[in-house]
Amino acid sequence: FILAGPTDGHLSSLFYNPASIRVVSGSEVLFQGGVHGYLGQYQRSGSLPAGFSPNGQSGPASPAQIRWVNPQAQAALAWDLRSDSVTLGLAFSTPTMDLTDYRSTGQPIDQLSTRYHAVYDQSYSLWGSIAVGLKLKSWLLLGGSFNFGYTRSSSQFLRDGDTDHRHSLGCDGAKGSPCEQWQNRSTVKLDVGALGYGFSAGAIIEALPSRLWLGLSYISPLFTNQGDIVPLEGQPSELPWNDGSACSGSQSGASISDRDSAPRCGAARLTVSFPHIMYLGGRLRFPLSPSVEKSADSRRPRALELSSWLRLTIP
Repeated sequence: FILAGPTDGHLSSLFYNPASIRVVSGSEVLFQGGVHGYLGQYQRSGSLPAGFSPNGQSGPASPAQIRWVNPQAQAALAWDLRSDSVTLGLAFSTPTMDLTDYRSTGQPIDQLSTRYHAVYDQSYSLWGSIAVGLKLKSWLLLGGSFNFGYTRSSSQFLRDGDTDHRHSLGCDGAKGSPCEQWQNRSTVKLDVGALGYGFSAGAIIEALPSRLWLGLSYISPLFTNQGDIVPLEGQPSELPWNDGSACSGSQSGASISDRDSAPRCGAARLTVSFPHIMYLGGRLRFPLSPSVEKSADSRRPRALELSSWLRLTIP
């Protein structure tokens, strides 16, 4: 990804400071993408308890392999309406994506040491921004954007079932009831999603003409009808009384199965929240040569620019 700050006149800064799309006149189009790779392994320090696997044996856990990639992408465009004071922008990006999957090496779930934490836990967010940048003075730029984001989460993990129906957990290590028992397992699958909306606002001041730019911006969390809490929700397309399980049709929502029994399905909600974010940045330009027309020598370096910023995240 192009690394741009809140004072850089680049489309990749649109979400962080909408005023940045007015720094440069003209129209722009941006497509970029990349991946973050994860390679390693998770080794459980303690031994597995007796009954962890179907054969009932205990012993050291096999390492769980970490081998997955998280892609990221952004597409954006800006148009200045052939004016010197207004620029409109539109951007779509995937700023948050996590494709954690401990099944990738084919290790069976009855031997997977991470299964009570996660068998897989995959989520993605698709964000969009509609922005406007205004040039109020030759030294003052303001910008704002309406942001919207759709988040989807899909996961699977195991928990201890409660065979005596006393409480929500089926083990109590302090009282001698063993945990992580294969014969007393419940498998939980979740598939939920939700749409939220927010905004960004920012300003850029040209403190020294063509030399120093200072920027300040604010990015709100995503909001829903529950305030700044985004409830990721899901529900099967078939209702429980249609077939007695609610597991027909789509598998959105929650699916819970005890041991090898048929799953029970229903609605699920997973609440998440996004932080308030503030950026304070600066860009300093050092000319290297006298200004010349681009057509005269397009490869000749003209200036060196240093850009830096601070980010404040408030839960």
